[in-house]
Amino acid sequence: MSNLPHRPGFLAVTARIGSRLCGFGTAVRSADPAPEHPVLGARRSQEWLAGAVRITDLVVAPAARGRGVGTGTLDVLLLPAMDDRAWAVTDHQDTAALNFFRCRGWRQTVYPRPGAHPAQIVLLAPRHPALSEIPVLP
Repeated sequence: MSNLPHRPGFLAVTARIGSRLCGFGTAVRSADPAPEHPVLGARRSQEWLAGAVRITDLVVAPAARGRGVGTGTLDVLLLPAMDDRAWAVTDHQDTAALNFFRCRGWRQTVYPRPGAHPAQIVLLAPRHPALSEIPVLP
């Protein structure tokens, strides 16, 4: 019997090098209509996130990093996002996660005010249709 959520669009992926488990990822399709995300507000939540694939977890063992495990896991998690609408959330201080996504073309959508809590960063996939609305900041 599985303890995994029974949600439409839920996907869990494991990654192995040989017989060793070295990575794990999960994704789920966002509700449509989407509830308001505290960082994006009601309009952007609906336009950007409703029905899109959300990457909820992506973990790679330290010994397996830099070997394509994270990228391969992310690629599989994005297969259901045939319309290129995918997103992820991370903490503004999680530089490893931010660097991982940025190196793969994901774009940060908002820049939290200093001292704002929680300081969440919402990232959109490289070909997400909403990227034309997001300014490119240094």
